Amino acid sequence: MKSLYQINAISSGAFLFLNGAEHNEVVSPDLDANEALVKLEGKVEKETDVIEKREQKKYFNAKKLLEKNKDNPNSSFRRNLRAISKVLGASHAPQEDRDLAIAVLKKIDIDKVSQWIFNGKKSNEMTQPITDVLVFRTNEKAAIDKKIMKRESEGKSLLQSVNTLSMKYVNLLRDLPVSELLKPGFTSPEGLRALFLENGVVNFHGNNSAKMRIGAGDLYPPTQKFIKINNEVGQRSIDPKFHSKKIGYVTKKGHYLPITGGETISEIEGNQEGFGTTSIMGTESHDIKDKDGNVIDTVYGEAAYNAAFLEEIEKDVAAEKDLSDEMDTQLETVEGLESMKWKEKYIATAQIYAKEIERTMGIPYEVTLVQACLESGYGRSAIGGNHFGIKGGSGSDNTARTTEYFTGDEFHTWKEQNPSLGKDVKFKGKGSHKYSLPDNFRSYGSMKSSFIGYGKFITKSKNGQSSGRYSEAFNHVAPDVPNAPKDSKDPIRPERNPRKFLRTVIGAGYATDPNYMNKADKIARKLGLEGWNGV
Repeated sequence: MKSLYQINAISSGAFLFLNGAEHNEVVSPDLDANEALVKLEGKVEKETDVIEKREQKKYFNAKKLLEKNKDNPNSSFRRNLRAISKVLGASHAPQEDRDLAIAVLKKIDIDKVSQWIFNGKKSNEMTQPITDVLVFRTNEKAAIDKKIMKRESEGKSLLQSVNTLSMKYVNLLRDLPVSELLKPGFTSPEGLRALFLENGVVNFHGNNSAKMRIGAGDLYPPTQKFIKINNEVGQRSIDPKFHSKKIGYVTKKGHYLPITGGETISEIEGNQEGFGTTSIMGTESHDIKDKDGNVIDTVYGEAAYNAAFLEEIEKDVAAEKDLSDEMDTQLETVEGLESMKWKEKYIATAQIYAKEIERTMGIPYEVTLVQACLESGYGRSAIGGNHFGIKGGSGSDNTARTTEYFTGDEFHTWKEQNPSLGKDVKFKGKGSHKYSLPDNFRSYGSMKSSFIGYGKFITKSKNGQSSGRYSEAFNHVAPDVPNAPKDSKDPIRPERNPRKFLRTVIGAGYATDPNYMNKADKIARKLGLEGWNGV
């Protein structure tokens, strides 16, 4: 209510004051305090009734507006967004009205929605209902944009696509799997340079598959015999000493010149002295097949020369595809998923993904679920689609501020490894201190791919057992899951214990926050994870 009522009972009568009004309404001095209160209650009830009717009218008008504009919501999107906020924010709104509001919201350009939420002074009550839905529109919008990009690229070469598409779709081209980027008939050295070479500097824009498999030999044609990478001259060849047999460029001494992001490249015309004659090989490709012999992916370019690498990648791609398909299948079994509020929906989705990670990689699902909720704020702060805060290399363009706790030596090590990021971060002393600093993070195309990436990051599996820095944590998994230790000397295997698993992961360097475990415990309690302390 806009008015506050106060009763001031005095011996001669009672007065009713309307705060904020330009006058004092005087109640008859013949009334005692109780009679004045009765009269006041009547006024309050009447005004409350007026307010309720006014709100009902606003709700009715909002619904009417959405019904009118449901087929063309972008024409007056600000009015539509206010109406959507009114309907979604009403606790009494029937489900059919909420479905109408969400349907209209899905049709409004997401850039306009974001602009409306973050620009101007709006109350949290107005923006929150829409934000709840918007969290789960991001991946949906990305999927739609990707379809548009592929449709617009159809029949064009990579270079033609880069030259004709808008920057938004060019950025989506940069996210394509390397198998698509290097497809014959589509790829070209000129097109790859247009995507990943900016002003002579290599930038893979967070595309880790491109970073791993594309070399300088893919960026330049066979006719480009010599280039300079970071002031070192290289001749196009295959270095026989290099384990991957990549087509690329090697120095006079036979050292291969890799590119991972950040390198400066320039072309050199003519021949160079001191280089021997080497074999320059053309484009190769290798089909990756599933267990039934069906081709599910193809590796092109330099990676096709490494038999061991191809065998490993073939198994990895096939397993990842099976896992991805099963995640989708399990998600379809969750009833009412689309009608859930953002947080409930995030937890339900994350739990499905986490259980599939345990089934295929052995990590207790409670650990994956808790870390996703903690690191991403239940999906709200998953920058670059990264739900686990996994760091990226120097070539990553997904840079964000993070909080780290460093001792003096740890801080200096970080600063040496990140000279460009750490130039403005000041040293606080020898002891352990809290630092707010920028850092590079891995990027993922979807929530699902982020969960799969997390599982692969933690397991680093080799021959069916975890072999990475977090391998000790797998002493706290169920004995029959993948990556469980098979050579334990103790005849009594430790029981599955998610909390001990996470403590071991933290101790191996996953997080520097001394309160990380306490925060994880708090989330586990909120989620009601009964097996958190062991089964």
